[in-house]
Formats: sequence, C-alpha cells, structure tokens
Amino acid sequence: MVPSRRVRARSVLTAESAARRGKLEAGSADAAAVGRLLQMQRAASTARAALWAQVAMFWVDRDDPDLVEERQEADLAVAIALRTTTSKVAYLVRDAHLAVTDLPRTFARLAGGDMPVDWFEKLVRAVRDLSPYQREQIDELVAGWDLASIPADRFLDELRLLRAWFDARGARPSPEAARDVAVELSGHDDGIACLRITGPIPEIHSLAARLEAASRAVQTQQRHALETGAPVRACQFVCVSGVVTGRG
Repeated sequence: MVPSRRVRARSVLTAESAARRGKLEAGSADAAAVGRLLQMQRAASTARAALWAQVAMFWVDRDDPDLVEERQEADLAVAIALRTTTSKVAYLVRDAHLAVTDLPRTFARLAGGDMPVDWFEKLVRAVRDLSPYQREQIDELVAGWDLASIPADRFLDELRLLRAWFDARGARPSPEAARDVAVELSGHDDGIACLRITGPIPEIHSLAARLEAASRAVQTQQRHALETGAPVRACQFVCVSGVVTGRG
C-alpha cells in the first residue's frame, strides 16, 4: 500500500508569516516586498497552469508513426505562438499532456496558485517513467499535501521519499525507458542553460567524448581563423541519427 503521510506545515503561509520566517520587521519595506513576491508566485503558478492547459490541446500521440505529419504541424503551431523552437515544444506538449491527463489533482493545485511552478515541474519529471495508475496514486497523495504552506525543502524531501517507495517496488525503469533530453535554465537572468541527457552510461560516455572532440575541433578552427584573419564562424551542433557532432 502506498504510504499516505500527512504532510502539513506548522503554520499557514501568508505575507505576514513569510516576513516573520525571513526575520523581517513587520510593516517594513522588505516585509511588504515579500508579500508582493508571494502574490507574484501564486499568479505565476496560475498563469503556467493556463498555458499548459492550452498547450495540452495540441497533443498528438508520439508513438504513432502514422501521425508524424500531424504532430509536426501541431508542434510548429505552438512554437510559432510561443516564439520558441519545435524541439522545445515537443517536450512541453508531452509534459502538458501528462499534467492534464495523469495529474489532474495537483494540476488543480498549481492552477489555484498553491503549488509553485518549480515544484510541479519536479513532480512531472519524477513521474514520467511511471505507469498511469502509479501517477494517479502519486497525484492523489501529493494533492493532499499542504502545498500552499510547506517549505520547499520539505516538499522535495517528501517527493524523493515517495518516488523511492515506488523504486523499491520495481518501478525503476530500464535505461532505455529512462532516456530523456531536457534543457533547463539556470534560474537567473544570466543567459546560461543546462542540457541534461539521461540514458545508459556507455552511450552517455560516448556522447560526452564526441561532444568534447567536436568542441576542440571547433576551437582549433576558430583560433586558426583568428590567426589568419579568416572569418570566424559560430559553433553549431547538429544531431544526425542520434549522433551529436559539431561543425563551424
């Protein structure tokens, strides 16, 4: 039986209690700013839920070879509207569909502003490789947590424990089933992002070696161009049949 721990906060999170937790003086400018930030967090959660609800409407079965053209058209439409790339949209549509279909209770908590966007995205990543029934179980449990008031570290700890319970009972996927590629922003407005690739260790090591070799080749070419005065071309990485290579 899935553990049904009561995850409750010691007190309700309000603008006033947030200021107290942060040891800010009541009525100060900082305390008022914290209150506004709390409102902005809740508004951001509601806005993200609204966005995902619209994106989920463009879901086309990713495993049906007969729907490739339809899927590409849907991804292109969303990419144009969101002013992003179709590769990013493919993952966004997948996660939005999963959220709306398999996590309706926690999705409602996101829409209500109770659950920060970052928390919900971590929940989605945690359940991607589980069965629909297992996702339903986790959705019901997490939706019952005091999501509007518990601290972030408490949420993350409880989510790890819950996922570990499923892993201990054979829910851990094979390396092939766990394959994933995701682009994660740093969280700061610094122009930095992280490419996270999940897969079998030998293939990841091979990919890392090819990326490093390609990077060194491009650096050598660029240094040569600087020395000779030739045009310096930007580095581009392309993926052909699952093999990542670099070219100037």
